[in-house]
Amino acid sequence: MSYRIGIDYYQTECDEKKEIKCRACKAVMDVSRGVMTRTGPYHPKSKMDTFSCPNNGLPWHDKKVKKIVRKIRDSFW
Repeated sequence: MSYRIGIDYYQTECDEKKEIKCRACKAVMDVSRGVMTRTGPYHPKSKMDTFSCPNNGLPWHDKKVKKIVRKIRDSFW
């Protein structure tokens, strides 16, 4: 089970978004508010809201995520 940032996982400033939908399956994402997390490998921890798709890890969902990743990757070449 792994998340793809910008497809089935997002981090936002606290209370910036009420809800976000998964780009792969359009489901309303689960939200954890005020989580101490890093936004990058060299950034200090800060409070963020994290959104994750409840369908992550299901075979049909992973297939849709891979299709989106492939489409994004191919658009650059």
